[in-house]
Amino acid sequence: MSDPANQLSPAKLAQRIESSLVGWRVTRLRESLRGPVAIVTAGTLRACAELWARAHEASGHPSWVLSPYEFIERGVPDGTHLLFLSRSGRHHDLLAAARHAKRLRVPAHAVVSDGSSPLVSMLRQDAPENGVLVLEFPEEFTGQPALRAASFAVLIASMYGRGGPSAQLFNPLSVRLPEAPISHLAALGVGYARAAALDLALRCRKTRIAAATVCDARELSHGGANPLDPATTWFVFFYNRTKAAYARRFADRLPPETPRLMVTTEHEGVEGGVHLMAQSARLHQLMTAPGAVTSLGMSDANWTLPLFYLSLDETLGS
Repeated sequence: MSDPANQLSPAKLAQRIESSLVGWRVTRLRESLRGPVAIVTAGTLRACAELWARAHEASGHPSWVLSPYEFIERGVPDGTHLLFLSRSGRHHDLLAAARHAKRLRVPAHAVVSDGSSPLVSMLRQDAPENGVLVLEFPEEFTGQPALRAASFAVLIASMYGRGGPSAQLFNPLSVRLPEAPISHLAALGVGYARAAALDLALRCRKTRIAAATVCDARELSHGGANPLDPATTWFVFFYNRTKAAYARRFADRLPPETPRLMVTTEHEGVEGGVHLMAQSARLHQLMTAPGAVTSLGMSDANWTLPLFYLSLDETLGS
């Protein structure tokens, strides 16, 4: 299935983002993050945060992901850098976490899409030397929610990859969706592929396609699959060629009626993770096309809005 004529290419966006990155700014950010890094983010950017943490860890430094609430409650060990990831830089949870970091005098850095946001102002006012990188999102792409995380993925590839052009990692996915209705999504991935599994799960939850489980194949086999209906649970496997044999063996043991999709990449390391995340975004785009998927058992989501807008009291962790 090809993109509609009015859709702009994800590869074109990747090329635009990559050409806009200023080399010394990217280098400066990476140097400022040398050492342990705790990445604080919320919402669908958590998948990018997981990929960033994996890449930073592979470079020789510990890294992990926290929600704003987790950071306020737990804090971080001495000597840890904080990295905030946010598109708008305005969500009250992240701002509460940034104020908490300021009070604790924890070195804080940020990557955002809006340079005029309160988060950027707060961090630069507190310490101008903080690494704050603004990823400008081209205006012509703003109507495509599937691409909103692409700029962060391109940055990760530029910082931790082998330096090749990122556009090739965003080539469109060729896949045929299962015809079965969906009651639950089991998104499976390990290593760099886990970020793509999380990305698809977060997107499907947010757009009310289905409830979703994110784990690796072995983790799911320890009772995680027991409540699932094998006829209406979609199993989506994300993997590279080194994991292909096991993913296929696992898929072959599913009941014959179980819907499954195999999403693979020939790329290794962080490039493979970015490529799989791009395929996740494309797969979700196909799933949200009119009439493409029959979702079972999804309730009206309006009841969740008061929960989303409930302010996080930054003093909870004190």
